[in-house]
Amino acid sequence: MNTTLLMPQAGLVMVVDDDRLIRRMLVRELEAHGFEVKEAATGADALLQLEQNSVELVLLDVCMSEMDGFETCRRLRAMPRFRMLPILMLTGLDDIESIANAFDAGATDFITKPINLPLVSERVRYALRTHQMARELAFNKQLLSHANKLSGLGHWQLNLVNRTIEFSVEAKKIMGLRTKKGFIPLERLLKLLHPDSRIKMEQMLIQMEKGRRSASMDLCIRPGCVRERHVRVHAELMGLDAEMALDLVLGTILDITDDKRKENLIKHQALHDELTALPNRHMFKEHLLQAITTAEHKGELLGLLFINLDRFKVVNKTLGQALGDELLKVVAARLLSCVGSYNTVARLNGDEFSIILQGIEGRKDIALIADAIVETISETYILDDQEAVISPSIGISVYPQDGAEPDGLMRNADMAMNQAKESGGQRYNFCNAELNAATSARLSMEIALRRALEHNELILHYQPQIDLRSMSVVGVEALARWQNDELGDVPPFKFIPIAEESGLIHPLGEWVLHTACATVADWHARGLTSLRVAVNISPVQFRRDCLVKRIENALAATGLEARYLVIEITESLAMEDVKRSERVLSLLREQGIRIAIDDFATGHSSLRYLQHFPADELKIDREFIRWLGSSPTDTAIVQTVISLGHNLELEVLAEGVETKEQCAFLKKHGCDLVQGYLFSRPVDADDLFNMLMCPDSLITSYLNQGTVIGKKSAHAIA
Repeated sequence: MNTTLLMPQAGLVMVVDDDRLIRRMLVRELEAHGFEVKEAATGADALLQLEQNSVELVLLDVCMSEMDGFETCRRLRAMPRFRMLPILMLTGLDDIESIANAFDAGATDFITKPINLPLVSERVRYALRTHQMARELAFNKQLLSHANKLSGLGHWQLNLVNRTIEFSVEAKKIMGLRTKKGFIPLERLLKLLHPDSRIKMEQMLIQMEKGRRSASMDLCIRPGCVRERHVRVHAELMGLDAEMALDLVLGTILDITDDKRKENLIKHQALHDELTALPNRHMFKEHLLQAITTAEHKGELLGLLFINLDRFKVVNKTLGQALGDELLKVVAARLLSCVGSYNTVARLNGDEFSIILQGIEGRKDIALIADAIVETISETYILDDQEAVISPSIGISVYPQDGAEPDGLMRNADMAMNQAKESGGQRYNFCNAELNAATSARLSMEIALRRALEHNELILHYQPQIDLRSMSVVGVEALARWQNDELGDVPPFKFIPIAEESGLIHPLGEWVLHTACATVADWHARGLTSLRVAVNISPVQFRRDCLVKRIENALAATGLEARYLVIEITESLAMEDVKRSERVLSLLREQGIRIAIDDFATGHSSLRYLQHFPADELKIDREFIRWLGSSPTDTAIVQTVISLGHNLELEVLAEGVETKEQCAFLKKHGCDLVQGYLFSRPVDADDLFNMLMCPDSLITSYLNQGTVIGKKSAHAIA
């Protein structure tokens, strides 16, 4: 027995579209589901290929420049061997006139744009199966009857003269008809159809009365009822002999209710967030575009809210992912309760939501809703007997003032949301042009910094550190510098925070560490032995568990001995997590790496903890050195820190030394090390190497500034 009716095999399909991107997307989708695919960029190319090779189905775009889909379809139908070929039109034109034109041209079915790719292969497979069944029907009615019983396929015939339709037993079951008569009036059938389906059916019949030979379509029967069914109907125009009028339509009917449910499920999953069932980012963008179009047409305002949950990551980590997901569901429900059904609430990703407010009279209306959202979302959550508290940061943009296109509105709402979060959260911010300009500049700098790292645009400068007892250079501090063609010289206080916020601090920090170690190792080999190099570690780097390993790798890769590397961390960072700081610093110290506590006396140190820290140096912040001698308070602090450091058996380094008076004071009171403009600004590696190898150059610098240091050789390295 021929079993091809049961499981249609993937066949040869031709895709005709002058849009290369859409064509390639369709080809990949079909090939992924086992179809062999040919492609044509124009209708003329398709006709030429089909004259030489046969295919089993054609996907044909309606809108093509040289020859549109309607004309291409008409020419195919004019060829005898392609009169029954399934032709699926790809079009976004779903009006009645377009449907009629397509039927006139001979199209079999439609796939509307925008194309839902996961459904394409299924629609093609169904079209092939329907066509295959209809073709078998025309040649072998007995085989068709046998197949009907096995596959649940029904058949019917329509008399175009008296407009009566007769159904097989299986077709009656599918249609839910209980009549004992062999036929029913066509009008009765039409009343069972959904209004859209009724129009499609009537259009098909009109075309068949004009001589159209075949057609396929999906119809909805008994819409809204418990017995609502979705069916796929295929029709063929028949005649008793060649000289008689073609007044009989034979067709098949296939129950595709389950398939339609799966199709709707795929659509829903493609357009909705799985966790909250809210529209996802893709559907949100479609709704936003529609809302803008409506607002423009009616001359109304439109409010766009971007919402981020403050501290959600902390709460999610504390509660666990399962309860974190439940929390997001409750948040979604609360957001829906704050806005009317006319408005759209979407989940964009993670803990970010968005709301489209339509029919707004002014900003006051938006502010009232935003206030309600802040209050509602900030209420306590009870999840599995556990309490949780979160709050929203809301950014608001208004159409058309803050943007006439979706991307502009979304970008401005997002920036306003970030501004609300940076202001402490649990609040809303309207779009602010001045702040947005600053945010855009910050984003531009981040992009430029990323590019600078990729193209090695950054350099390291080094500032010497002087031992006041031996009057010799004992070390250098490595400092990152960035010179950009568009931005000019970008100071570290501008680009380092951006690097930390964006995560670029990790590649930047590794580059600084490797470069500094490699440079000093090279200096050692060239005669500047025993010179140390200090490298600053940012809080973001320090919090990474792999910090110790990365420092070990840098030393191993460059050949620098651990005792010549100084790792600098700030006082506040050391106190942030005392136990972790002590553990990490101890691991570094065990390898011989020196530890310096930077910016000392600017934070909130606990002397009880400080005495247990595995440190080697205290660095006095430059702000205290600046007012040394003129500010009794700062002078006392400097003296106290020097004394404290020595009592803790630590070396004390003062940075920012610019005058001979500052240097004389520090030397008098026992400060061990100094660095600052009095001796040298931070300079590039080659300049500093030459300076250290040529004592006169540095001595001349000292004498020009009248330093009290004297003429002792400055390049002597302790």
